[in-house]
Amino acid sequence: GTKVVERWDAASGRWDVMNPMFSDRQYHSIAILVPDGRVLSAGGGICGDCYAIGYEEKNAEMYSPPYLFAADGSLAERPHLSSLPEQVNYAQSAIIGVSDAQSIERVHLIKLGSVTHSQDQEQRLVPLEFERFTGALSVRFPDSRYIAPPGHYMIFAVNSDGVPSEGGIVRVGHPRPLVGESVRHDLAAGSIESFEYELDPGVFRVSLTGAAGVGVSMGQAPAASAESATHAACQPAVINGQTVCEFSVPRAGVWYLSLQSRTRISYDFSTQLTQSTPATQTPDASEGPVEVSNETASNQPTPSASPEPTVFVAAADAPEPLSTVVSVGGSLGWPMLMLLSVMLVLGRRYPIGILRS
Repeated sequence: GTKVVERWDAASGRWDVMNPMFSDRQYHSIAILVPDGRVLSAGGGICGDCYAIGYEEKNAEMYSPPYLFAADGSLAERPHLSSLPEQVNYAQSAIIGVSDAQSIERVHLIKLGSVTHSQDQEQRLVPLEFERFTGALSVRFPDSRYIAPPGHYMIFAVNSDGVPSEGGIVRVGHPRPLVGESVRHDLAAGSIESFEYELDPGVFRVSLTGAAGVGVSMGQAPAASAESATHAACQPAVINGQTVCEFSVPRAGVWYLSLQSRTRISYDFSTQLTQSTPATQTPDASEGPVEVSNETASNQPTPSASPEPTVFVAAADAPEPLSTVVSVGGSLGWPMLMLLSVMLVLGRRYPIGILRS
């Protein structure tokens, strides 16, 4: 174990010895950077040999690195982050409010730590490009998840004296499940969660459990609100206890599945992609998505100029088969058949799909 604190000096290429800790930190100890710039050091022990020799450190201490102090030993004046976004996507630029922006020389993303057995499994520092403005910085976030994996990060602005601001918390990117992978998630009341998928053209089916009242939409950017103009939204149907939506994806690329709930809810969902052209769609996906109804395929659908995917809502107890995207087992009762016959005679359309919000 050790009580000695050392700091690597890249300029001199050597380790400098700092003030020692009060407690011995051995097996099962941690050291983790916290948002105010200090380092939490805690624990030690919890092992057979540790118990045998009476070593068990049930305590913690905070280490204040030299960059928090001025040359005379007093606390240094620090930059202050006055505003920052809660969430950003890759290759996005965002405005961050900061005091004395002209003095800022570096902006860093540092991943929230995950420490055990003296190792930080999430240790990652990502320098960011930025432009200075009066009282603010325009900061460009990393281009891809391969530079900064999705998750929560601390962001620090460091001035010309090497003094950092306190860290703000920002979420970068969105989770990217695989098609077919089951996802379990919690939604806070009124929140929106977006999941990123890389899809080929086809029909993308989403089956949710425990998701009554959850709004489901899809687009080529994360939804900013429940009424996002860039998203195709659906009103899900419940089939065999699951909430089901299907989206026609007209072209290959990155698509975002977004979910919103007015109340806090826990749910899980699975996905499936059928890489085929629906019988009721024109095969030329370059024309954009089209509306699908339960009319025969001989009625040519009207192409849409919108880039969003068409939404198909699976209808419960639909006859099998139907010339639509969704074919669900079951039979219609005589009253429903009579109702459909009357509607067809009157020339009305009974859409199975709902196109865009």
